Amino acid sequence: MAAPITFIAWAESLETMNYYDILRVAPEATPKEIQQAFHDLSLRCHPDRFVEEEPEVGKAAEAVFKRLVEAYNVLRRPPLRKRYDAELAK
Repeated sequence: MAAPITFIAWAESLETMNYYDILRVAPEATPKEIQQAFHDLSLRCHPDRFVEEEPEVGKAAEAVFKRLVEAYNVLRRPPLRKRYDAELAK
């Protein structure tokens, strides 16, 4: 599991990251690679794993997890992914 401070830094940088960066996959990633990345990261970043940590760490893990879910929900659906990719290309 990543250090608690990592989640705080990651949460602070989420607004500057695209969905591929958040899931740590290449824009050419296959649906299976996207699914695997989401699965791996969600297990590491789930807020329930940080209930014993300081409140700001829990909030950061929650923010990271929400963006992971958001990224996955767009990239796993071909029509949404195509639209998202078109917006990124602008």
